[in-house]
Amino acid sequence: RSSHLPALLYKGQAFLHIHSAEQTIGGQAAENWCLLRLLPVIIGDKVDPHDPAWQLVITLKSLVELVCAPTITTAQVAYLNVVVVEYLETRKAVFASDRLKPKHHYLVHYATLMLKLGPLIRLWTMRFESKHSYFKRCIRRTQNFKNVCQSLANQHQLLQTTLSASSFFAPVLTSKNSTPCHAHLYSDAVRNAVEVLMFTEPESVSTEVVFKGTLYKKGSFLCLKRESDESIKFGQIEIVLVKDDKEVCFLVTPHTSLYLSEYGLYDVKQAAEDMHCIHAEHCLDFYPLPLYSLNGHPVISLKHSVVD
Repeated sequence: RSSHLPALLYKGQAFLHIHSAEQTIGGQAAENWCLLRLLPVIIGDKVDPHDPAWQLVITLKSLVELVCAPTITTAQVAYLNVVVVEYLETRKAVFASDRLKPKHHYLVHYATLMLKLGPLIRLWTMRFESKHSYFKRCIRRTQNFKNVCQSLANQHQLLQTTLSASSFFAPVLTSKNSTPCHAHLYSDAVRNAVEVLMFTEPESVSTEVVFKGTLYKKGSFLCLKRESDESIKFGQIEIVLVKDDKEVCFLVTPHTSLYLSEYGLYDVKQAAEDMHCIHAEHCLDFYPLPLYSLNGHPVISLKHSVVD
């Protein structure tokens, strides 16, 4: 549950040192996942992008994006196998004194397991870890260590009773700051974008909605389509259109991008296109992404690999 990150070198000097006997970074899996995604944004302008240790981190970032993808193709599985071999060989060359651990050997089997079982992210134990964290919080708060099993069982049953008293599942769609939609108040560009999608006049517009458990809000970016191996077309959410409390569309401003292989990020810029409307179910990927800045350039870091 702790990730190994090497010391990063900048002009021959160590930029980041992990002061521990095992040379590891503590924290939970989700925290380390977030750190790996944002590390190029945080210190990308302070390291030599050609340093072997930094290239190893970027290779690991690509590997994690593939492993954590909710949908994956056979071509991406084949590429994952190549990335795993590259990562292990590079790690062994850069840190020859550090022995590979059993968890590194498990990486070799990931591609085969994906072909047999599908995306591994759907089989991970994080949900069990989340459930276990509830029991840990209970015992820490009560500080009652007599008959722990009975105490936790009672606490858990009270929780389940509370949850069962209302709707067990959250609503498919909840909106915030929504207002009735009056199409005639919007510009021609907005009306034309909605008409192209043949989306009948929405009942309301909003700047923030939770749709199928995912928060979408104005300013976030969505993957619209892959234009090439090095480019993804993104759309910045301007307005969220809602109809019948179950149908959601996004009015987006198109942005082109260029993949920065030395940082594992996408450099984005606004495209010379008008706004257009896209249905939530028709995006290349469902996950909304924030915009960051690297050396004054707007960049996006993917949470996971996306399928064409």
